[in-house]
Amino acid sequence: MSTLRVSNIEAKADASSPTVNEKLKVTNSNGDVLIHVNGETSGITTIGVNTTGETVTFDSNQNATFSGDITTSGNLNVTGTFTSDGLVGIGTDNPDSILHLNSSVPRFTLSDTGTNAHHRINADSSVGNFGFDVDYDSATSTPAFFVKIKGDEKVRITSGGEVQIANGNLKFSTAGTGIDFSATADAAGMTSELLDDYEEGTWIPTTTNFTHTTDATECRYTKIGRMVYLTGQISRDQAAAPTTAILVITGLPYAQSSVTRSLQGTFWLDNLSQSDDYIGGISYANTTSQIIFTQSSSPTHTHSTRYIQGNYFDNNRGMLFSLTYITD
Repeated sequence: MSTLRVSNIEAKADASSPTVNEKLKVTNSNGDVLIHVNGETSGITTIGVNTTGETVTFDSNQNATFSGDITTSGNLNVTGTFTSDGLVGIGTDNPDSILHLNSSVPRFTLSDTGTNAHHRINADSSVGNFGFDVDYDSATSTPAFFVKIKGDEKVRITSGGEVQIANGNLKFSTAGTGIDFSATADAAGMTSELLDDYEEGTWIPTTTNFTHTTDATECRYTKIGRMVYLTGQISRDQAAAPTTAILVITGLPYAQSSVTRSLQGTFWLDNLSQSDDYIGGISYANTTSQIIFTQSSSPTHTHSTRYIQGNYFDNNRGMLFSLTYITD
């Protein structure tokens, strides 16, 4: 076996001082190989491989910049910062985004060394699902998934399956959609298990055969699904002459169902000039938008007197009513 011992090798572009470009110096003092450019002596300044294209460059801080592809048959271990001005592909040499993972089990794992909890961004599915696995090894007792926007938590899914919304509402943006209760047991006549509407507001009743005064805040409604709940208050206008015609109210916020007439409720009429007040039920006229008030049943009531009439009200006396019905 032969041994080549070299105490010092210097290669320069010319025989001038070390301040000229391109200098290679090998020293055996510490077994180091020092490559200097422009006469620098503090370490690696710049290396250009294939300097026409400069595929790799090292600076004085020992940072490497690659302008071409990096190919390795082993592991690529990075202990510092890895930067790229292009696209990074894992499992593909044709990435279509900044980071592209192509695999039969496409997952990203995030491990918390403080709790030993492991989380995954998981696209490993035979049917195209995409999800988040929170603490998939059950290292903690009550992990949760949450979403923050501008530093504030908006949505949280607890380990118990609760969906919690902070400082916001659950809004369905498409009409006809809502909360589906199809997981529950059904009655034999079940036709729908979708709660698709909730609404509340005020309404202005319109009277026929009766002149009244009212205020929008005195008449309110709530609609839950197809059920409509109404409350109202009207008073007789003292300037209007009373009439013996039947009192009819229209202007319902929603029409009654044309298939199922279900309007029912109660009322109280404050009648100062009569011997007593009227408390009775509520029926409907032969349309989907009218209310007719009936007195409580009595042997003395005939067909013509069982309905509340305009002259049952004294001046400025009023009536309160509450009713429910089904709309289409």
